[in-house]
Amino acid sequence: MNIKIVNLTPHAVNFYRQDNVCWNSSLGWVLKDGVSPYLNIEPSKIIARCKKIVKQTGSIDGIPLQASEYGDIEGLPNAANGVVYLASQAVCTAAAKKGRIDVYYPDELVRNEKGAIVGCMALGREKPL
Repeated sequence: MNIKIVNLTPHAVNFYRQDNVCWNSSLGWVLKDGVSPYLNIEPSKIIARCKKIVKQTGSIDGIPLQASEYGDIEGLPNAANGVVYLASQAVCTAAAKKGRIDVYYPDELVRNEKGAIVGCMALGREKPL
């Protein structure tokens, strides 16, 4: 059965194979020079997000302190046969709490030599509660 992956993030997600990266104890998985992704999933026109609830808790030297909590999911389509959704880890966690097993996030992140995220090697999913 073919599975369709729908990207609900605002950016393209690149996938790399493990033999295209090397481990760096400071940065994690780092892309080797001259390597291109084997798969690129462009964003759909839908972006899934969790409402963010922020509470100001004080300040230190004029820097605001705040406590954040993620609320309801916005923009997550209903489950559909043969479709999985690629979203942020916050959306994935919130979806798992509602029993959704079709929502994944970019996992095993891959960085460039400067530490910027350029893609991932896997899709991760939260265990439903």
